[in-house]
Amino acid sequence: MFAASPEIEAQIFAVMDRMNDLMAAGDVDGQRGQFADDADIAMIGSADFEVFLGAEGVDAYFAMVREHEATASWRWKDRRVWASEDIAWAYADSDFNYTFDGAAHTLPYRLTMVCQRRDGEWRIVLYHGSEPAVDP
Repeated sequence: MFAASPEIEAQIFAVMDRMNDLMAAGDVDGQRGQFADDADIAMIGSADFEVFLGAEGVDAYFAMVREHEATASWRWKDRRVWASEDIAWAYADSDFNYTFDGAAHTLPYRLTMVCQRRDGEWRIVLYHGSEPAVDP
């Protein structure tokens, strides 16, 4: 019903791959540039404090990344895209490799995001990342 066309799927995968490249390079401004600037955008993670709402909230998130000189990259295991007109949503399962305050870490990671096409470009309006719990 909402299956993305191969063209839209490739475009959303390109957004994800560009974010991956920007994160690995530590290009915080480039990462922030992939998001829309609306008051209702959001970036949400697993931890209690990881709720960044609106353009100001997302700016605060990227300020934190810059302060800690964090870099990261995903190794995609599975990615899927669904779309309806100028809205697309994606799911990815990956291994997430990151450095934070100089220490390297790897963990399983899932992300979902919603993108909206604006002036011919896909912009992220909602990003949600989480670390799946280990089975007992």
